[in-house]
Amino acid sequence: MLRIDSRSVNFNAASVIEDEVVAHFSANYNGSSEVYFNTTIVDLVSYNANASAVEADSDEFKSVVMTAVNSLAI
Repeated sequence: MLRIDSRSVNFNAASVIEDEVVAHFSANYNGSSEVYFNTTIVDLVSYNANASAVEADSDEFKSVVMTAVNSLAI
C-alpha cells in the first residue's frame, strides 16, 4: 500500500518589463498549512522606476499560487 508522507510544490515566476527581468518571485507549499513567498529584486533602478508594475505582478503571482495551493490542500 502506498503512503505519501509529504508533498511539496514550488512555484517560480519573474516580473519582466521591456524584456528585462526586474524581479523574481518564488513560493513553496509544503503540504501543510504553510505557504512561503520570496521576492528578489534583480535591478533596483528598474524596480524603482516600475514599482507599481512589479507589485502588480507580485500580487498576481500570489493569487495564482494561492488558487493552486487551495486546490491541492490536503
